[in-house]
Formats: sequence, structure tokens, C-alpha cells
Amino acid sequence: MMNGEGVMTYWGEAQRRGMSLRTAAKAAGLDGSVLCRALKGSYAGDLEGVEAKCLRALDALSGPAVIPTSVVAGCRAVCAAAFAAREIGMVWGPTQCGKTTALEQCCRENAAYRMFRFPATAGTGALAEEIARAYGVLALGGGFRDNRRRILDAARDTLLIADEVHEVFAAHGHGAAVRELEFLREIHDRSGCGVVLCGTDAMPRNMQGGQFAPVLRQTLERGLVRKAFGGRPAWRDVTAAARHHGISEAPDEAATKQWQARMKGMSFGAVCRLLRSAAHMAAKRGKPMCWERVADALATLDQFAAAE
Repeated sequence: MMNGEGVMTYWGEAQRRGMSLRTAAKAAGLDGSVLCRALKGSYAGDLEGVEAKCLRALDALSGPAVIPTSVVAGCRAVCAAAFAAREIGMVWGPTQCGKTTALEQCCRENAAYRMFRFPATAGTGALAEEIARAYGVLALGGGFRDNRRRILDAARDTLLIADEVHEVFAAHGHGAAVRELEFLREIHDRSGCGVVLCGTDAMPRNMQGGQFAPVLRQTLERGLVRKAFGGRPAWRDVTAAARHHGISEAPDEAATKQWQARMKGMSFGAVCRLLRSAAHMAAKRGKPMCWERVADALATLDQFAAAE
């Protein structure tokens, strides 16, 4: 791609993530004026060197390889359906099951997807800033109306993914939560974009019953496609994570039952942390990664826990 296209590709991805020119240049190890001139085609210096830095920065933005789990497949399907139909989709499940990582991967796979996390501060102003930042149209020093207008213009033909939606019920209060979710619905209605709402089980529970239900039940019912994930990972997801961390052999039936018992109660996030610890310990000891190393790591962690 050493013909200038790499610079444009990097800048396009940086914009999609809400980065300014200065921020994107800094991330690539470049001066802002150099990146600007390279984008305009007027840079007279080492363009190949600039492009090489942009491509390295693009690789960094792409993030690490994602484990192909059932959660990734489920989130991918919900996003695709909501985007194709320009409707509302929903995914929910307990913390540490891999929802956010899966949705971030979906955004890397489709440039029309935008993702933001609900802000800790209540209010449509703070929410509009987060959404505008995701679209790369944040009005610096601007107010809610300016950001709202920019969002509605930018949201056409996109999928907007809202993460940590359950936070509005736990921390923002009734009035703020209703206004914020109604603002999301306005973006969907006026721009025609698809929307995916992601949160814990508290998200559908609060929409369906309790003080929020009279106003928000309609939003829940408009969910075209919904996907709920369990708190414990499927065994095929555990083995996929093991392969990702360097374990090539699959345990036999007896060993599988033993490992399922030992990992009972672990979230997918906890399983991944255990595998990372095992891989680190194996590398430090110069030994190949295998299930035995996972057993060693688990025993070590149990010893630490017993000592506390």
C-alpha cells in the first residue's frame, strides 16, 4: 500500500474513532502539519516513511486478535440485522462475558458502525458529546443543540452502538435516564440509523418493569433482534480461548469434565485471565503452553487466595 493510500486509510480509521488530526498525528509519531500535507498530497519529504508510520499506527488501532466466541458471533449477527433493517437491536448479559470486546470487533469489521459508552455524568449534553465524539463531529465548546444537529447529519446510513446502557438506570436517576434513552430513539427515528443497545440484565429488566416501564417499554418492544448471553461461557468458547493462548491439543472427555468442574463459576473474562497467567508462566519457565501449565497457574492463584 506504499503509494499514499495507507495515509488516507489511517486517517479514515482515525476519524471513525473520533480522533482529531493532531491526535492521529501524535499516535503515528508524526507532526500534525506533516500528516496534513501528506493527506493533501503536498508533502515533499519522505512520504514512504510517513506512510509506514501511519500503517503501524493503523495496526495498533486495529487491536489484538479477538477470540472467535459465541458472544462475538451473536453480537455480529445482532449488529448486522439492526444495520440492514435500520432498526433497534439489543444484547445483554452479565459483566465479563465479552460483550464489549465483541462489539468493538464488529466496529473494526464495518466502518459504518460507531460505538460509544454511556457517560458516568447524567444528562443529554454529556451523552451528545460522547455520541458526537464517536462520529468524529464533536463541536469543541459547542452545546447540546450543535452536537445534536451534527449527530443527526452524521448518523445516516450508520449503526450506532450504545454500550453500558444499564448505567443510566443505576446512576442517572429516572428523569435523566428517560431523557437520554429518548434522545437515542430520536437519533434513530430522525436519521434512520440502526441502533444496538448493550448492557447487563438490568437493561431489559428496567425497561420491562418498574418505574421506567411506562415510558421505555415501547423501546424494548421495538427491538427487532435481541440476544441474551449467559454468565458462564460455553465450553467451545473456553477451548477457543485456549487455542488463542497457544494450547493446540484438546483435552479428552475425562479431562474436559475435570476442567469444566474446576472452571465452574468463572466468567469468560476470568478464564482468559487465567490463560494469560498460564502463558506468561510458561514463557518465563521456557516451557510449551499446555493444559498442565493452566493447572499450575490455577494452583498458584489458589495459593495466593489462601494466603490472604
